Amino acid sequence: MNRITGSIIVAALLAATAAGAVAQQQAPEPRRDRPSEAQREAVRKKMDAVRIVRLTETLKLDEKTAAAFIPVITALEQKRRELYRENRDIMQEMKLLLQASKPDEGKLKTAISRIERNRQAIAAQRDRELDAARIHLTIVQTARLIIFNHEFQQEMRGMMEGPRGG
Repeated sequence: MNRITGSIIVAALLAATAAGAVAQQQAPEPRRDRPSEAQREAVRKKMDAVRIVRLTETLKLDEKTAAAFIPVITALEQKRRELYRENRDIMQEMKLLLQASKPDEGKLKTAISRIERNRQAIAAQRDRELDAARIHLTIVQTARLIIFNHEFQQEMRGMMEGPRGG
């Protein structure tokens, strides 16, 4: 009986050791709380597709108007996203700078200026979107667009906060 118990213990130890060795050989998985850039991009593309379909329905766009307006706002949204991504990078840079015992104030000042420029550029992108709406849409459609953008952003934030536990 002791021999069987000893054999089981040895087999269990060997299995645990082998499992650990296999786990070390595999590439580490990305943290579950942080999706990879590829995963974020896939989600972004799906969100964009959903947004365009819902926007087209909400604004009741005909084919001609949709063909003229959708590419314009899609390009503006892409540029705005790039500015937000750049802001995230600058924020990371500032966090690193602030970890130093004596942070480099010159570099921090430059980073703050870059953030401010990006905020102004983001506001300009929003203004361009409204200008494009005025050119391509009716007053009723423009009003629907403003409300749609606000509600869609709130909905997306809610969806993003859900998985994060917010």
